[in-house]
Parts: sequence; structure tokens; C-alpha cells
Amino acid sequence: MSTDDPVARHRARLAAGVRVAKRVGYGALLLAIVAFVAGAASGFPRALVAVCIAGLVASCVILPVPIVMGYGIRAAERAERDQTRERAERDQQRERAERDQQRERAERDQQRERAERDDAR
Repeated sequence: MSTDDPVARHRARLAAGVRVAKRVGYGALLLAIVAFVAGAASGFPRALVAVCIAGLVASCVILPVPIVMGYGIRAAERAERDQTRERAERDQQRERAERDQQRERAERDQQRERAERDDAR
């Protein structure tokens, strides 16, 4: 990714935000799991049940957006890589075709020169 590309810079900023949001969302889920295990071990006191529910709700609210955006960012990067590779392949094919044409022209010119020399004899 070029730092001169504004789209790549924007995508990188979004990716950083997605990473932070995923950490927060999965952290809330981990908190809910820990609160549930602690609550199960201690007879489910109200405070641990409230923490468990709050963690689950927070993770359900936070996680969907960064998960979907993460997929979108990866898809955009993959599409950009594919386009770059296809462009490079097209350029290589074009260069190969130009070299072949030059070679064919040179062969035709040589044949023409040989024919002219043979005619001159």
C-alpha cells in the first residue's frame, strides 16, 4: 500500500478502527463469559448476572459492524491486488506481443533484403 494513495490511507485508518472495535467487542464477550463462570461458581449473584448480561449486550451491539467492515476491507484489498496483478499480466502480454511483432518485422525485412540481393545477382 502506498502512503500517497488517499484510498489506501483511508482504508488503513478504517482497519485500525475495526481492530479497536473488535478488541472492545470481544473483550465485552470475554467479560460476560468470566462473569458467567464466576456467577455459576457462586450461585449467580445479581451483580454478576448484570455484568454477564451487560457484556453480552455490549458485544452484540459492538461486534457486527467491525466484523462486516473487516470483511469489506479485506475484500477491497484482495480486489486491488487482483487488479494490480491483472494489469501487470496485461502489460507483460502487450510487451510480449510488441517484441513478437518487432521480431516478425525484422525477419520480413531480412527476407526482403535477401530476396533483393538474390534478384540483384
